[in-house]
Amino acid sequence: MTPTQAQFSSKNLNNELFNLTPSALVTLYEIDVSDLYYSDNYFQNNSEPTFRFHNEQKLFNNIIVWNGNSYYPAPIATDGFQYSARGSLPTPKISIAIQDNTAPEIIRLKSYLRANNELAGAKLTRRRTFARFLDAINWDLIGGVPNGFTPDPNSELVPDIYLFSRKSADNKSYLEYELTSVIDLDGIKLPNRLVLADRCPFVYRGEGCLYEYDSSDGGINFMRRDEIVHGSSNDSRLGVNGQAPPVANYKDELFVGGTDAILPPAITSIIDRGEYSPSIQYEIGDCFYITKNHIKYYFVVKFRPPIGTPPPNTSYYEQDECSHTVKGCRIRYSKAYNNILPYGGFPSVNKAGGRF
Repeated sequence: MTPTQAQFSSKNLNNELFNLTPSALVTLYEIDVSDLYYSDNYFQNNSEPTFRFHNEQKLFNNIIVWNGNSYYPAPIATDGFQYSARGSLPTPKISIAIQDNTAPEIIRLKSYLRANNELAGAKLTRRRTFARFLDAINWDLIGGVPNGFTPDPNSELVPDIYLFSRKSADNKSYLEYELTSVIDLDGIKLPNRLVLADRCPFVYRGEGCLYEYDSSDGGINFMRRDEIVHGSSNDSRLGVNGQAPPVANYKDELFVGGTDAILPPAITSIIDRGEYSPSIQYEIGDCFYITKNHIKYYFVVKFRPPIGTPPPNTSYYEQDECSHTVKGCRIRYSKAYNNILPYGGFPSVNKAGGRF
């Protein structure tokens, strides 16, 4: 939106606000779950992670198009968006009727809830505009935009943005959630993240660390900066182009290549065998993984196990684990962007100072 467009839209909105006979105020709702940790490849196969609704009674059988997005009729109710003169932030509620409902967007939301169980942490955006500013496509069925109506996707009141906080009712008829403002800090204790000099709090291969990320869903769950490179471009120890090979155990003892390597000197590389299968006969130097909560946990075979011996079993397998120290981070990232490691601790808070 250019400054000229913003000025034009602001003028249109003010004129409608102070008009003695304004057009109807239209309220639209968006539920965005893109920041949640959801399972499987749900949104890779089921459209975008935003659900859009309206509950305008006079238009209840019609889809409203605003700013190019379609908002579907749905039996939802909200309450408590009013601000108090005492300065406290509002804590609204939203109720969604789900019993025997065939509204397409409600069906899609119910499908998401069956797969992922929860909405806590999702973002709700309440948008409000006047009917005269709705997209021109809304009027196609009546032969065009009525006189006095000027479609303008930039003319809207300031959106209200809230987070789903707590489920306050859940039965076969409806769901009800309490909402909280994105700037509401009540109940948050600081520091929210512990400041430690010699320990990294990130989950190895998970969020924050991102030594390996879940690429099966196009990187929806985990993202990693492309500038941070680990391994070697010529590293073929894994069948994933050497992106995140098992390196060491929690004691920073290397699997191969070190004087105190865990595997025999004759083993110079690790062979990727993919996901664990009880029907495979694993040999020394093989590695496999099991998956839990979108994170792959790798195990390296140090002694030949009987077929069907599952991990973890320290008699046969050594788990690829990080020591959560700078050393553990450094041995996994052979090349760091601008000499910065993705280490989650704070070495500089050490009395003697920290050094990468």
